[in-house]
Amino acid sequence: MKRIILKNLKYTEEFGKILSRVLGPGSLLCLNGDLGAGKTTLTQTIGKQLKVKEYVNSPSYSLMNSYKGVYKIYHYDLYKLNSVDDALDIGIEDYIYSDEDIVIIEWANKIKSILPKNRIDINISINNRERIVEINGRGKFYIELLKELNKNDSFRN
Repeated sequence: MKRIILKNLKYTEEFGKILSRVLGPGSLLCLNGDLGAGKTTLTQTIGKQLKVKEYVNSPSYSLMNSYKGVYKIYHYDLYKLNSVDDALDIGIEDYIYSDEDIVIIEWANKIKSILPKNRIDINISINNRERIVEINGRGKFYIELLKELNKNDSFRN
């Protein structure tokens, strides 16, 4: 596990830029944290860096938005789901096990039992005005993220 602190919006955006450099087809980014923790802000920065022209917003009502930039991005918000069965009913398995696109899931802990092992898990908590980010994962995208974070003075432990 790697732990970093995002002191303000600038740090959050810098972290999002690093994420956008390591994500690619077949990557799964799982974001967890309280309301207002910065999950959608990270996704917006990733979208911007990957040349998505549309406004990236939280798909709270539609459950999933798709965006086209450098890669196709599927952005889920599972806040309103009650069970893993609800996620299976909307066909999430077809996306999370795909090698073709980037998938970003907010509130991914709700479906942890069906997530593939190779993924990046990011848990964000708020302490005063700072975001404390705990990063776990497995697979090539996770390994590449750790390398990039260790190169960056702001995120090196």
